[in-house]
This record gives sequence, C-alpha cells and structure tokens, in this order.
Amino acid sequence: EMQDRDKWLQSRMAGIGGSDAAVVVGLNRWKSSFQLWMEKVGQVEPEDLSENEYVYWGTVLEEVVAKRFCELTDIKVQRRGLLQHEDYPFILASVDRMVVGENAGLECKTCNGFAGKEWEDDNLPDSYYVQCQHYMLVTGCEKWYIAVLIGGNHFIWKTVERNEEDIKLLLDAEIKFWDMVQSKTMPSVDSTDNCSKALAS
Repeated sequence: EMQDRDKWLQSRMAGIGGSDAAVVVGLNRWKSSFQLWMEKVGQVEPEDLSENEYVYWGTVLEEVVAKRFCELTDIKVQRRGLLQHEDYPFILASVDRMVVGENAGLECKTCNGFAGKEWEDDNLPDSYYVQCQHYMLVTGCEKWYIAVLIGGNHFIWKTVERNEEDIKLLLDAEIKFWDMVQSKTMPSVDSTDNCSKALAS
C-alpha cells in the first residue's frame, strides 16, 4: 500500500509521523503545532506539496543518496513500509531505509548550498535530529544514520545516537498532542504566520 502515494498520505494522517515530530515539539520552522493540529482534526487540508520542487527532487534523489551512503560505508540497507509503535499505534514511522545487520536505520536528505552551514562539523538541523529520535522511538533502534546531498555536489553522512531522555520527552509530547487531536482540544495559539493562516482558514 505504501507504493500508492494517496494511501500513504492517508495513513500518515492517522497518526504522528517522523516529519510531524519536530512540529509537535516546536522545532519546525515551516509549520506550527497549531497548523498540524488543524490538519489532523480535519479543519484544514494539508498543504499540497506535489508541485514543490524541493519535495520533488528530495523524493527523486532519495535513492541516489542511499546508494552513495552504501558506497562510502559498505553498509547495506533495505526499504521498509510504514511502521507503527507497538504500544502507541498512532505513532508512525515512514522510514527511508533500514540497515541490514545493524539495529539502525537511514534517513536520506537533500538541501541547497545555503543550508550547508547547518550540517558543518557535528551540527545537524534540530528538526532532523528530532525526526531520527522519533524513528528510534518507533523501531527501538540504537542509532540512526542520516545522509545529505548539499547543493547537488557535496555529500556527507552522520550518526545520530539514541538518546533515551530525549525520546521520553518526545513520547510524552506526542501522546499529549494526539490526546488533543482525539478530544478536538485546541492547542495554544501562537504568533507564527503559519498559525495566522490556519486560523484564517
């Protein structure tokens, strides 16, 4: 079913996915938790990103990024469908790849050259760190690799270690958020443009 994009999108709306996790904890610069709540309760339609070139090329180049990661590391990976937490079925994970022979996964990213500084040295964008911890929350993995193609010609990869304290905080936040979705309890309104647009809708 995950090969059917419409079914995949419908499944993601039934819970909290990896890209939602950073929104829930306020670490996504593009979307507020209020906007996400409006989408999950059906008050507004999620933004249609099918024509977004960043999204398009990120999807197209996912296989390229995964292949290059395997070439550089001698690690083997495999595709996996949509996963869900055993105890909290609303916590979902649409992982890019799972690592063969390790208790680990791989997230594949692309970004433009201007965002390269966010990846320098030990740096990692906060939203992607949260996404990796979310995937480890769902899968029980000990670590998560993340690989990125920057500006179309600079490739790097990093290892994100499992952080039990962060995972506990993330789990608590996601349970609280989903309780608000189920009970249709509106979250606090914030000052973001995103929230203003959601309220206007």
